[in-house]
Amino acid sequence: MAQDREQHPGTEDLKTGGRDLSKVAMLVAALSFVLLVVFFFSIYNKMTNMSERVEALSQVQEKVASMEYRMGQVDMRMDQLAELPEQARRQAQTDSLAEMSGSLDSLAEQLGDGQQAQTLERVKRLLAEVRQGLQQ
Repeated sequence: MAQDREQHPGTEDLKTGGRDLSKVAMLVAALSFVLLVVFFFSIYNKMTNMSERVEALSQVQEKVASMEYRMGQVDMRMDQLAELPEQARRQAQTDSLAEMSGSLDSLAEQLGDGQQAQTLERVKRLLAEVRQGLQQ
């Protein structure tokens, strides 16, 4: 045994120091493992939250596209409604001209034949031309 000590001087000191270092190494390894597990679950939760957000964002984008389509439809209808007063005005004018034409017919019947009846006939033709212009 004396030879063993001579060949390996201070092995007892190394063993004592090695045990302490092995305990520390085991403690460091265990802490590293715990930190690794904590980081893994933290990243996993962040990735899960991120995928949920991406899914929610895609749903929002679909809703926005749907709303844009609906707004386009509403704009088109509003344009049609804006044209209605013009169409109503034209229709009222056309109806008024038709009423005038009818009044001229009854007046022409009362006058009979003559220059006044011919003048009324020309006025009726002019009213018909105006009415056709409004309908175009």
